Amino acid sequence: MKAENTMRIIYYSAESEPSRERLQRVIEMNFPRNHIEACRSIEELSQRLEQPIPELLIVVLLAASREELSGIIMLRELLLDRRIILVLPDDEPETTSQGHKLRPRFITYRNSDYGDVSVVLGRMIKSYTGAYPENLFL
Repeated sequence: MKAENTMRIIYYSAESEPSRERLQRVIEMNFPRNHIEACRSIEELSQRLEQPIPELLIVVLLAASREELSGIIMLRELLLDRRIILVLPDDEPETTSQGHKLRPRFITYRNSDYGDVSVVLGRMIKSYTGAYPENLFL
């Protein structure tokens, strides 16, 4: 089966999060929209993770607050062995320590311009497919 049929990105961000659109644009620059699944609540994310998931999956999680991060951490068993990019609400040591419970491949912070996310996402896609994102769906 071709990568474009099995590779997916699950993107979580609450609807009200101001930096949601900025991060979504970065994701869409690297990957076609029809292969991105957006979840806007912890419940929706949980339901999606409980469904069969393609082998090639990247999960991008934007936690707007420590409380929201705690909700995401409650799903950590559903996130085991997934490639995770985690956006934390702040760079406090306690918050970063909590974020590491999810075993993300990459951590950044909400006040970032998300350029680093673009680079990491591109590398993850290349490691899955052998092609950089801009060449993947030609």
